[in-house]
Amino acid sequence: MTKAQILVADLGGTHARFLLTGDTQRFASDGLLELPSADFKDMDSLVAEAFKRLKLQDGQGVRAMIAVAGPVREGRAKLTNLSWSIDAAKLKGRFSFESVGVLNDLAAAAWALSDAIPSEHRELRHGNGQGRHVVISVSTGVGTAYWSKTGEQVQVDAAEGGHAGFAAMDEWAEGFLKDLQRQHGARISWERVLSGSGLAAMDAHLRHGEALPAAEVTRRAKAGEAEALRTVRHYTQLLGAFAGDLVLAAPATGGVWLMGGVLAGLGDRFDGEAFLKGFDDKGRLSGQLAGVAVTLTPDDRLGLRGAWVFARRQT
Repeated sequence: MTKAQILVADLGGTHARFLLTGDTQRFASDGLLELPSADFKDMDSLVAEAFKRLKLQDGQGVRAMIAVAGPVREGRAKLTNLSWSIDAAKLKGRFSFESVGVLNDLAAAAWALSDAIPSEHRELRHGNGQGRHVVISVSTGVGTAYWSKTGEQVQVDAAEGGHAGFAAMDEWAEGFLKDLQRQHGARISWERVLSGSGLAAMDAHLRHGEALPAAEVTRRAKAGEAEALRTVRHYTQLLGAFAGDLVLAAPATGGVWLMGGVLAGLGDRFDGEAFLKGFDDKGRLSGQLAGVAVTLTPDDRLGLRGAWVFARRQT
C-alpha cells in the first residue's frame, strides 16, 4: 500500500458508494463498490464491510474523503435520512487512516461540477453561465449547494435548501399540503414534497388513492399512463418553483444543475416545459430568471468525483 491511495465515499439514505483510487490526474470509477446504506447499523459496520470488499486490512497509507447526505460541522455529521452519526477523528482512529475528511454530498457534487461538466447531460435552457451556480439533488432527500469559480479559485457552500418550508401556490397544491400536514405535522419542507416519497405522496393525492412506490409512479409515466404523467407535470413544475427560489435567494445567476435518483429515473419523461413554467413564475422578479441556464444530469457519481477533487485539493 502506498501513500498515494485515496478512499472516496458518497453516503446517501439509499446507497453508499466507495472507490479506492490513486492520487492521479484523472478520475476513473473502475472498481466502484455500492452497498445498501440501510442494511448497516452504523458507519463503522459500513466501512468495515467496504474494507472487506475492497480487500483492505486497514487504512494505513490511505486518505479518506467521505461525502454525506447531511450537514457537516467540524468533521462531524448526522445523516438526515439515516440514524447515523459520523465523526472524522473517530473513524481515523478506528481504521488507522492517514487522514479522514467529511463534506456534504451536494458540496461534493458542486466540487465535481466546478472541475468538469458531466459528459451526459440535458440542457433545458441555455444561459450565459456567469456568476454563482446552484446544484439540486432529488432522491431519498433533497440536497442543495452553491458554488462559484474565478480562475482556479473555487468557492463551495453547502446549503440545506430542501428543509425550507414548502409554499403552496394554487388550489391543488394547498390540498396536497393539507394531506402532508395530516401525516407529518404543521411544518412541511420542500424535501417532503420533492423527494422520492414526495413524488409517491403527490401521485396518491392526485389519484385520490393509495400510495404507490415512487419507482412504480415513474414506470407508469414512462409507459405513458395519463395519471402518472399528470403527477410528473405537477412535480416538475414544483421543482422549478423551488429551483427558481434558490436562484433568487443566493443569487445564483450562473446556472442550475439538477441531479438525483428521482430525475434519473424519470429520464426523458422529465417535463422540462412544466419545470421552466414554475422556475420563471416569480412575479415582479420573473425577469431575473430569464437568462439563467438549467441543466439536468443523470450522473450518479458526482458525489464520488467531487470527494476525489476535494481530497486532491487538500494536498
